[in-house]
Amino acid sequence: MPSTIGMLNMIESCMDIILGFNEEEEKASFFLCDCCVELISKHYLKSKINGWDPKNSKGNFKLFKDILDEVKKYAYHNERIKHRKICEYKGVFLDRRNKRNQLMHDSSSAAFSINYRDCYKSIHDLLKYGELLFENSFTSLMTTEFIIKKRIISALADNNDGTSNQTKINRIFDRLSFRTGGAGLTTNEMAISTTDNRVRAFIISHLKDEIERALNSEGIA
Repeated sequence: MPSTIGMLNMIESCMDIILGFNEEEEKASFFLCDCCVELISKHYLKSKINGWDPKNSKGNFKLFKDILDEVKKYAYHNERIKHRKICEYKGVFLDRRNKRNQLMHDSSSAAFSINYRDCYKSIHDLLKYGELLFENSFTSLMTTEFIIKKRIISALADNNDGTSNQTKINRIFDRLSFRTGGAGLTTNEMAISTTDNRVRAFIISHLKDEIERALNSEGIA
């Protein structure tokens, strides 16, 4: 079972896929998020319950639903303040697991029901779930680069206020794109639109202070 830092690395892979920094199809991030929810839940139970076993009394690995039920039960008895939110997440995560299974077994009907916002929301909820379960021991391990990606993902997951957070984020990258001379791009490549993912990845990796100020300026928390 991965450590907390190992889980954060997996989550960052989800973010890189959906932000386009990884060449995998965006739906891969949806699948990977689903796996991360299960791993985080198991990690939580193992860290809280001495001798917790991922297998049931028959020697079979516990079902996803049963693991979420155990998280909910432990929180009810020991961390009541988290219980209501865990119950909400359980329903969301089970719906996503069903959608993932549908996509795996009948892609013709399910593929069209997963869009970019579904992927952004799945990562956003995964991050919030990790923060809820592990609190500071989870957030304290996030790098500056990770937090920047997290802020962008959260903004894209929440686009219901009548203004386009996507437009704000595009504007930020547009403003900072002139600083990408060190990205190893040729002159012709630099002429490509600032939506080019290598440019954006470079900005997040090398212009952390600038992009944090820009996110603050645009009101992206």
